[in-house]
Amino acid sequence: MQVASLAESQNDWLRAMEAYGHVLEHNEDSVQALLQLSRISQMQARYHDAVEYLHRVLKVDPSSGEVYGALGHCYLTMSQRSESVPEVLDCLRNCYTAYNEAARQHGTYLDANLWYGIGLLYERFGALMRPGSMRHECYRAAEEALSAVLKAAPNFPKYT
Repeated sequence: MQVASLAESQNDWLRAMEAYGHVLEHNEDSVQALLQLSRISQMQARYHDAVEYLHRVLKVDPSSGEVYGALGHCYLTMSQRSESVPEVLDCLRNCYTAYNEAARQHGTYLDANLWYGIGLLYERFGALMRPGSMRHECYRAAEEALSAVLKAAPNFPKYT
């Protein structure tokens, strides 16, 4: 882990990933190594890999609200990069499930990052719907979620 941490501190992502891979060879359930690999994968826009690492973490620790939140963020980003409507919808469904579990595991609804993601999720669902009451409901839910962000963190970085 020390070699991997050192490589990360030097922004040597390839060496860090290799070192974390060696950690996993000795302990395939190393939550720290899996989380770091997921984080590096997200920084490199390799969200499918990040999702795989996060699912492995959840096999070891299925009660981590933070991991479910990170998983939701990955799926949300993947939905924005998907090219077909079925892929987008699959990502959004997975995102919804992950955010729902994150909120359940957190036991609190004051996590600004989680609410921000939920707001974007509803906005994205609404954008895919035909005009009408369902679209309106999605946008209303998005507005409520984003208002919750401002209540939880008035100086939330994405708004300043």
